[in-house]
Amino acid sequence: MAFVLYADADMYPARQEATIDGSTSSLSTRDELWWGFVPFVVTIALTWSASVDDSFITLRYAANVVNGHGLVFNPGTPVQGFTSPLHLLVAIVAYALPTSLALFKLKLLSLFFAALTVHQAAQLLRCCDLPRWTARIAMAACGANWMLAFAGGNALETSLLMWCIMVSATCLIRRQGRDLLWASLASAAAVIARLDATMLVVAMGAMALLLAPREQRRRFLGPVAAPIAAALTTVVAAAAVTQYAVAIYVGGDWMVGGRFVAPVALLAIAATVRSASHGSWPSFLPRPRFAGVVTLTLLAASFLPVAANLHPVTKIHGVNDAQLLEVGGHRFFSHWWVELERATRCLPPHRVVATSEVGYLGFERLDLTIVDVRGLNDMAIAKSALSRYKSFFGVADPFWSFPRDAVGRVLIARHPDLIIEIDGWPFTHALGGTYRRIRSVGSGGPLYNFYVPVHAPAPRCVMNYHFRRAQ
Repeated sequence: MAFVLYADADMYPARQEATIDGSTSSLSTRDELWWGFVPFVVTIALTWSASVDDSFITLRYAANVVNGHGLVFNPGTPVQGFTSPLHLLVAIVAYALPTSLALFKLKLLSLFFAALTVHQAAQLLRCCDLPRWTARIAMAACGANWMLAFAGGNALETSLLMWCIMVSATCLIRRQGRDLLWASLASAAAVIARLDATMLVVAMGAMALLLAPREQRRRFLGPVAAPIAAALTTVVAAAAVTQYAVAIYVGGDWMVGGRFVAPVALLAIAATVRSASHGSWPSFLPRPRFAGVVTLTLLAASFLPVAANLHPVTKIHGVNDAQLLEVGGHRFFSHWWVELERATRCLPPHRVVATSEVGYLGFERLDLTIVDVRGLNDMAIAKSALSRYKSFFGVADPFWSFPRDAVGRVLIARHPDLIIEIDGWPFTHALGGTYRRIRSVGSGGPLYNFYVPVHAPAPRCVMNYHFRRAQ
C-alpha cells in the first residue's frame, strides 16, 4: 500500500508534478462535496447514535483537571486510565464549554474531526492522478467508509487519529514546500493521539524517505533541513517513549486496541484505486473497466458494514448524557450503564464504590471514589491480578469474592461502601464473610450483584429502585 502511494514520483514523475500543481487535478471541490460529503452525511445518519461508556472515563479525567484535582481518576491517586492524551485535551475543551451535555459535545467534536478526514482524503486522492470518474467513486468510498462513520460519532479518539494520519500521508506523498514540517507535526500528533500509531508513523516516514526522488531526498536531508528533521523526529520519539514510560509506571489503559486499523482504511482505498488505475491489470479486461470494478468493490465494502450495524440517528430522543448512552447500541450494557447511576444517586459524597462499569457512573458522581475492578484505572488491581484473567478490556476475575484472591485482597484493603459486580457467582457473602449481598438484578444479560459491608445498612436507593428492562 505504502509503495503504491509513495512510488508515484519515480514511476510517473510528469503526471505527479502536474497533479501536485493542481493543473490536471481530476477531483474538484464540487466533486468533493457531492461524492465525498454526501455519502459521509448518509453514513453518519445511519451510525451516529452509537455511543460507548468509555468516553466518560476520559471525561472524568477532564473534569478532575478542570476542577483542580489534577490528571487523576480519583483525587490523590495518579493513574493513566485514558487511552489518548491528545483526546484528553479535546475532552477538557468539551467539558469546559458551556452546558452540561458532555457526551453530545464530545460526539460533535468527533464528527468535526471525521469531516476534516473526508476533506483530507480528497487532498490525498488529488495526489494520485486518477481519472475523474475513478476519483469520484474513490471519494464516495472514503466518505461512506463505515469505520470513519462510527469514528465520527463514538466520542473517542479514532476520528482525530484518522485525520492526523491522513494529513501526514498526504504531505509525505506531495513533498512540497513545508510538507515535511506538517508531516512531522501530524505524525507527532498521531502518536500522542494513540500509541498504536507509532509503528504506522515510522513505516510511513521510512517508506517516504526511501522512495522519494533523489533530488527531493537531498533537499530534505540537506544542511538546512537535516537539523529540523532530526529535531522533529526527536519530538515524535520522545512523545512515544514518555507515554510508554508513564503508562508502564502508573498502570492503566495503555493496551493495544483494534481501533488502530481505522486510519489505514482510507489509505488502503487510495492505494488500491491508484494501483488499479496505473499498475498491472488482467489482459482480458481493459484498464478502465478493471479500475472501475476495483473501485466499485471498494465502495460496496466501505458501505455494507453500516447496513449490517445500523445505529441510526433517529433512535436519539434527547441529547443529554443518559439519553445518548442508553441508545448507544451495546445491547443490555447501554441500558445498565444508565440504570446503575440512577440506582446509586442516594449515596452520600466521598463514599467508595467498587465496580467494573466505571465510565458513566464515575463521571456523573465525581464526588465518589471509584475502584475500577477491571484495573484500567487502578494500578493495584492491574498489577496484582493473575495474567489468565486479563484481556483487552481489562481484568475479569471470577474469584474476586475470595479473600485470598488478588482482586479480593485489594477490595478488602480499600473497604468499599458498595460493590457492584457481574463477575463470578452471586454468593450470599463475599470476601470472607465481610460483605453481604443485598440485591441481584439482571434482565437479558449479566447478573448485577450488590454487596455492602456485613454490618452496614443497605442503601435505600439500591433496594427501592425499580430497574427498568432494556428495550
